[in-house]
Amino acid sequence: MSSLLELSREKPIEKITVQDILDHSGAARQTFYNHFRDKYDLINYVYQDKVESFFNKYYETLDLHECICQVYILFANNKHFYTHIAKMENQNSFKEFLFDNTREFYINAIQSKLGKSEIGNRLAYIIDYTCHGATGLCFHWFMNGMKDTPEEMASKLVDCIHPEMKKYFVGR
Repeated sequence: MSSLLELSREKPIEKITVQDILDHSGAARQTFYNHFRDKYDLINYVYQDKVESFFNKYYETLDLHECICQVYILFANNKHFYTHIAKMENQNSFKEFLFDNTREFYINAIQSKLGKSEIGNRLAYIIDYTCHGATGLCFHWFMNGMKDTPEEMASKLVDCIHPEMKKYFVGR
């Protein structure tokens, strides 16, 4: 994972091969493929591995703004990496992965609050709408040079959450 981030500082992600990652990390090809389908799967894992801790912390603090801010700080700290992958279109696109991951977080958080697995069609629609907006906002930020601070981006995102969904989250 760190090999991919380090290599992305040296050359564009599109030009990094699995062999480059293996050479840099010292891992065996079979080990890589035991864990990942391809480099795009690894790209998604880099995000998921880091963000899981933020999402888990959310369940302790229940501060949605802080959780989202931490995700944006991750993006800002790895600007070169996320700016490059935002431009990539492939079968395992990061944009689709980010949407799915964000949706799963919101659904799990709301189900936890409700104490049941069914959230209803209306709320599911609101979650999907919010996640499309959040993903779009994030990619707009990537593509425009990440000029706003992570704090500003988290505030913008939280401000855009529908009130029917926001009521399930404590914090700002």
